[in-house]
Amino acid sequence: MKLSPLLRKAIIEIICLLYILLFVYAAVNKLLEFETFKIQLGQSPIIMPYAKVLSVLVPVTELTIAGLLIFSRLRFVGLLLSFSLMTMFTVYIIIILNWSYFIPCSCGGILEKMGWTEHLVFNLVFTILSLVGLLLIKISTPDNQQLYLHRLALSGRKRFLYVVSGVFLLSLTGIFMLYFSAEQNVQRNNAFQRRFPPHPLALIAARPLHYNSYYLAGISHGNIYIGNSTAPLHALQIDTLLKTETSLSLRLRELKKNRYTYLQLRVKDSSFFITDRASSILFRGTIGNWTADQINVTMPPFSSIEPINYNSFAIKTINSTSQEDELAVVRLESDPLVFKNPKLLTKQVDGIFDTDGILLYNNEQKRIIYPYYYRNQYIVANQDAMLVSRNATIDTVKKANIKIARDPRKNESVMAEMPLMINVSAATDGPYLYIKSNRLSKNEPEHILNEASIIDVYNFTKRTYLYSFYIYNYENEKARSFAIRNNLLIVLTDKHIITYRLEKERLNPEPENK
Repeated sequence: MKLSPLLRKAIIEIICLLYILLFVYAAVNKLLEFETFKIQLGQSPIIMPYAKVLSVLVPVTELTIAGLLIFSRLRFVGLLLSFSLMTMFTVYIIIILNWSYFIPCSCGGILEKMGWTEHLVFNLVFTILSLVGLLLIKISTPDNQQLYLHRLALSGRKRFLYVVSGVFLLSLTGIFMLYFSAEQNVQRNNAFQRRFPPHPLALIAARPLHYNSYYLAGISHGNIYIGNSTAPLHALQIDTLLKTETSLSLRLRELKKNRYTYLQLRVKDSSFFITDRASSILFRGTIGNWTADQINVTMPPFSSIEPINYNSFAIKTINSTSQEDELAVVRLESDPLVFKNPKLLTKQVDGIFDTDGILLYNNEQKRIIYPYYYRNQYIVANQDAMLVSRNATIDTVKKANIKIARDPRKNESVMAEMPLMINVSAATDGPYLYIKSNRLSKNEPEHILNEASIIDVYNFTKRTYLYSFYIYNYENEKARSFAIRNNLLIVLTDKHIITYRLEKERLNPEPENK
């Protein structure tokens, strides 16, 4: 269908008007909330190293393109730049959704109300609109109205395709260069080496999962229990051979009706626990019954909780005086006994973000273990929250690399930049601590981060590093979480649960009589 010149002109005008409204609105919103926008860029794992420059460059570029689109003789250049910018925005979202270990919040204004998927569709629509506008300008513009700078692009179909394709490839190259340079800047550390024993893992079985919202809730009596973050009263029971799967419906017997924000399941021995960190409410039940009764005690507020036994819990709570994080042990009686130790977590920056980490309990050694996220340290404490040892990992980052800012919109402290994460996740069994790291040592190739997850193994009772091993991606899916029981390694990806056998002669490289 051939469009009339009048209709082509009208479509070009509408496309340019939509882009002008989009870019002016987005740029003005960024400039009016400049500090918030800079914080959001700093929290992005892809563009964090360039946040200060981009926080100025992006709105200035958007306003410049909007200005070009106002004038008919400059619209080809304006739409070409619009196509380039929207291509980079679109590829950025694709990278965030598929390859980033952290998904930051959106970039302000009305677009902030969208989810990342909706934002991706929105960007794709505008990218297509810019291509339509470019094509219509090529068809509509007489030779005597062409500017010299884009005359070559408009003078022939091949040249037009070359210019558009070239801009597309340059945009892709630019955003991927940002991604890879940021990855290398964050994840490369040439100051330490890892030891890798040959073939420490043997694949046992794999089983598909229907949702990517599952998480490991515990291992007990030969079964693996998996909770669901989006359907918190639904869980799975899978035997350790991954042969049988049972769907579980959890029930809550409440003392009074409450609204729960973050229900989470934990399984320990013959009991299961459901907690809500927003209200600090705790439910407890017995495996097989799957009805949990609300415990009628006033729990201290907690952001993390890990069961020690039927009546005791390790928690991370807030110090009422300093308003900083601290570790504690709660024992349930008529009045719960709370053993707080404000000296366990050591403040480096603010006492909240810099002390964030992974709360674990080791049943065999009767120890609370707490690896920090942002420094090369982990704490070992006993059941009374008393310090046993402070140990270091093989990484060399001793101080949390955290910058704190005040978000004027929310009137709260936030991380100004995405911090350098040293310990991503962890598991413990026997005398061993297993830490997942995204940091490359000097004897590792760059490509391994895309192909596998790195696990460092420590003997926390002897305070020694033993060795490391890779959990290679299963069907191109990276390990999201893992747990270890004896010589069984359980891995959860987005779509699978996988079990491996840890070879015992490599699992215990130290002589037993040492």
